[in-house]
Amino acid sequence: RCRSGQEKHEVPIFPDESWHFDGTLPMNCTYNDAYMFVRVSAANKNTVLYESAEIDTYIDMPAAAEQAAEGRLKGVTVCIDPGHQRKTQVETVRRAPNIAESVTTTIGSASGTATGRKESIVTLEISVLLRDMLLAEGATVVMTRDTQKTFVGMLERAYIPNEANADFVLRLHCNSGNEWAQGIQIYCPSDSSYAQEVADLETYRAMGNTLLSAMKAATGKTRGGCTMNNSYVGNNWSMMPSFLVEMGYMSNQEEDYQLSSPVYQQWLAQGMVEGVVQLAQQRGLIDKQ
Repeated sequence: RCRSGQEKHEVPIFPDESWHFDGTLPMNCTYNDAYMFVRVSAANKNTVLYESAEIDTYIDMPAAAEQAAEGRLKGVTVCIDPGHQRKTQVETVRRAPNIAESVTTTIGSASGTATGRKESIVTLEISVLLRDMLLAEGATVVMTRDTQKTFVGMLERAYIPNEANADFVLRLHCNSGNEWAQGIQIYCPSDSSYAQEVADLETYRAMGNTLLSAMKAATGKTRGGCTMNNSYVGNNWSMMPSFLVEMGYMSNQEEDYQLSSPVYQQWLAQGMVEGVVQLAQQRGLIDKQ
């Protein structure tokens, strides 16, 4: 017998000539990076022969596509920061270069109210799609992580794009609230000294709204906004335009399913690509089409 958060099945298995038991049980509705619970028992089902409560079904993300020699984003470097990871370590760091207040990691992340999926795998899936779409446009792409098992610290999520001299950073997350909350939210840094060197407050806000509008156009979403704050360490320590993108609410059943839909994931990624193209044009990195 086998079950996951999405389904459960039972199948008989039989021995071969050497008395080895073997069987295949398709789990077509089970999502990537789910936990599987397996029990093998005798025919009477009273004698348990084998049991496992945490079979890791994580599938490695595909290797990066080849970077196009030409494209709308040739010469532009984008860092993608898939939010969270499978296991979080507690850290305490300074909030911003010019703000002495400390911030301590909160253990945990959002999970789907309907799908049961973790935010960390959903953000990684969409990040991989976004990576390949940007590469197809000729952009250079830097990833802060490309597996579930990699731990990336709060400051490291800013140091990676800083060291790569990236032009933009997209920090992908999934939101959580009540069951009716919905929409895409963009967060930009406000009082960080690094952010102030990138752009003044209103210019930064306008950039965030440019990205938001492109994502709304691609997904058909109408709700959402752009907020300026000091809440996110990765934004505050970035030396280039940095946007934390809450792509939807996992606490909302409809958006939870959408965030794991391959088609909707493509729409989200395409919206971010179009947003980056517009931002690169605004900042004079590429010519306007």
